[in-house]
Amino acid sequence: ELSEKFDVSDHRAVGPDTLAVEQERMQTLESCLNKLSESMAQVVRGRLSGESYELLCERLAIDNARAQKLLFTAKQLLQTCVEGGGK
Repeated sequence: ELSEKFDVSDHRAVGPDTLAVEQERMQTLESCLNKLSESMAQVVRGRLSGESYELLCERLAIDNARAQKLLFTAKQLLQTCVEGGGK
């Protein structure tokens, strides 16, 4: 699951409609992340959490080129999925 730290909106400065839209966006992104292969999801989640490529590659036992390719492909798949509403 995406951690709360990815929620960059200030709930005090937005109305309930905006908050509902943000929550729906997060649910859609989470749904799309769950459709990725395990390795792609691990790379995306690692990078979103601020993990460096060096640490990410070490943790996943992959080389830098592989990590970057996984992230690139994952971004494309996520964009298509999110634009489709998570379907």
